[in-house]
Amino acid sequence: MLAKKLNLKFYDSEIITLIAKETGYSEEYVSRNENRLDNALLYQMIMQDYAVPLDKSLSKQDALYVASAKVIRKLASESPCVIVGRGADDILKDNPLCIKIRLFASFESKLDRCLNSYHLTKEKALKAMNLFDKRRAEHYAHYANADINDIHRYDLVLDSGAIGLEECCDLICALFKNRSSNVNSAAQSNQKL
Repeated sequence: MLAKKLNLKFYDSEIITLIAKETGYSEEYVSRNENRLDNALLYQMIMQDYAVPLDKSLSKQDALYVASAKVIRKLASESPCVIVGRGADDILKDNPLCIKIRLFASFESKLDRCLNSYHLTKEKALKAMNLFDKRRAEHYAHYANADINDIHRYDLVLDSGAIGLEECCDLICALFKNRSSNVNSAAQSNQKL
């Protein structure tokens, strides 16, 4: 919705294909494992020799993260875009054009969205929600070294369950247009100097 309103490229599951190309892993493997950390794989990089291929120097999860970060930085450098999740807010934290947004909703709102959007039974929806939230929080904590729910990490935090997706989209659009205008004005001022 946001990408359409702003006429920007949108990246979510498309990133899986790009990560697969970067790592040589199958798209199915990337999709299953990109936000997953197995306890046995929670360790630091084995080697710092960046000339060594990713699959020889890192755990598979670390290699997926490095490839994901590389893909996200490349996409963000090519043109303004909307990137969903994958710790993009942390990966792009030094990019002055990056707007870091956190959407959240109450448990009831999330459950209702899961039931209506994915047509799952309540039991399956609850299990999927808990597993997804747990894996995402662990992944973020490991790679960003931070709590995904820390509101201070974001430029804007919105309760999509309370105010709705349309209004969230409108607020984000306003922030994007304001930020873009300020960046363009600053760039023009610097050119005059």
